[in-house]
Amino acid sequence: MDKQNVFVIGGTTFDHIVSLEKFPEPIPQTIHQAQFYEATGSTGAGKALCLSKLGVENVLYSVLGGDDYGKHIIDHLEKENVNFIYDIDPKGTERHINLMDSSGSRISIFVTQSSEKPEMSFDKIEQEINRADILVLNIVAYCKEVIPLLKNIQKPIWTDLHDYNDGNEYHEPFIEIADYIFLSSDNLTDYKKTMKNLMDRGKELVVCTHGKKGATVVTKSGEWIDEPALQDVELVDSNGAGDNFFSGFLYGYAKGESIRTCMRLGTICGAECITSDQLVASHLNAEYLEAAYGELFKKYRNGPVGALMDEYERVAGELKTVLMGVSQEDFKTIADQETSDPDCRSIQTIMDHVVKAGYGYANYIRKQFGNDWIPRKDSYEADSPDEACEELEGMLKYTLETLDDKWNLTSDDVAKNLMKTTWGQTYDFEQLLEHAIVHILRHRRQIERFLI
Repeated sequence: MDKQNVFVIGGTTFDHIVSLEKFPEPIPQTIHQAQFYEATGSTGAGKALCLSKLGVENVLYSVLGGDDYGKHIIDHLEKENVNFIYDIDPKGTERHINLMDSSGSRISIFVTQSSEKPEMSFDKIEQEINRADILVLNIVAYCKEVIPLLKNIQKPIWTDLHDYNDGNEYHEPFIEIADYIFLSSDNLTDYKKTMKNLMDRGKELVVCTHGKKGATVVTKSGEWIDEPALQDVELVDSNGAGDNFFSGFLYGYAKGESIRTCMRLGTICGAECITSDQLVASHLNAEYLEAAYGELFKKYRNGPVGALMDEYERVAGELKTVLMGVSQEDFKTIADQETSDPDCRSIQTIMDHVVKAGYGYANYIRKQFGNDWIPRKDSYEADSPDEACEELEGMLKYTLETLDDKWNLTSDDVAKNLMKTTWGQTYDFEQLLEHAIVHILRHRRQIERFLI
């Protein structure tokens, strides 16, 4: 996986966690026995711990007290190999009492809180902002002080609004600065309306989690995707499940996976979290996650056409992974000054050619079978690696739609459908798709050589 560096800003606490069968009635009473433990908590720690276990390079910044609670957090994060930078808050370490019931619901009581405007090492913070590829801004009060440093940063900014309710002014600065927004539907009367309103403010995507009911995402293109939660998962403690979902999603995003795949990776991480009494399950790592994904979700299509489309998607995914590691400068730089082929001068022109060719292959098939087809555009030239990935996704979607009624074709059906190309070569159906696969492989290699 090409490394994407993530800077997680804000959010460490020391939590006192009390587990009850059910929440007590609001009357005076004594509860004689309850399971109790203490642990590192809060949204920044949860995200950084999970990303670290998944092998995603990250740095966590937070403020905490120069007290025993703060020392516990520092020691814990160091033990888990989290790159942690921090400032000392004279008010001490923020602490929460979390009451948990057997269904996973939580009541959080903030017994101490961080200073809203502590002394912060802005030079250190700015250095990490400049070094990072992806920024995660948590909705902690002192994080508002960092927002001016992010105003002119041309990097994706992610935030997690948690149990947001419409019109909450506290969240506005975080919503305004963020490109990618996560939130829970717990306090929303119409979560889809809220998501649409957020997208109307120019966001890249919005993800809304629903606890045991799964999650929903809406993309910039207007696509809605629902992903159910995993069933029959043993509940030990739901603390950190949302942060694990977020981190699993971000792990997939950093690899250039599809939004559906990102949702599923997040779903697995969230499910693994609730089987543990820690913020992140001790057994979680990238290998475990990939294996779990393969067991739960990997479905192979039937027939010769299905096999070829599976491989087409695989090589396109590998190309996207390479692109996610390309800087904006490298994307546009003329890498081959001597070539006479305008398609091969830069990574930008290569991707324009790859996408355009992909639409062309799909149209050969559509014309052969008498299906409606859309003339390809003169240019699919993207301005950034992210946009190039989106154009590639669009081409794959068009190809999938092209093949939608052709999965059951036999090998004989495939062999007898011959298509003559504009460069004079005649291919049967199988040969054309094989050519499309190798075309991506060749140009992925070319991009990798440009990056050396």
